[in-house]
Amino acid sequence: MNQVTTAVQSDVLNYIIASFETIAAEAQSGYENEGRGAVVLDLRDSPQVSGHYLSLSRILIEVGPLPDDKAGEYLLTYNPASEVVILTKLPGDRVLLFKFAFEMNDGSKKD
Repeated sequence: MNQVTTAVQSDVLNYIIASFETIAAEAQSGYENEGRGAVVLDLRDSPQVSGHYLSLSRILIEVGPLPDDKAGEYLLTYNPASEVVILTKLPGDRVLLFKFAFEMNDGSKKD
């Protein structure tokens, strides 16, 4: 498998950070409708990016084998109330998987 350079990883992280609110909303909706899974971002045709939520079983069918044991652990153990798993498909059949923690802001202020 081709190595993913630090520059590519940085570009992917910058995209995720810039789009995180949308990604987190997709993850929450996907979990509520399909159960445990991940938001899959297809970056193979960058700069055009497509993304959608896939359940665990659909990930294995549509994406194929996970990159390593840590990826499976992320998918099986993340807390959907405060974490999101993002799987990115890159050119050359490379896959990166991230787990991000987040804090929901309901708009109320606490004194």
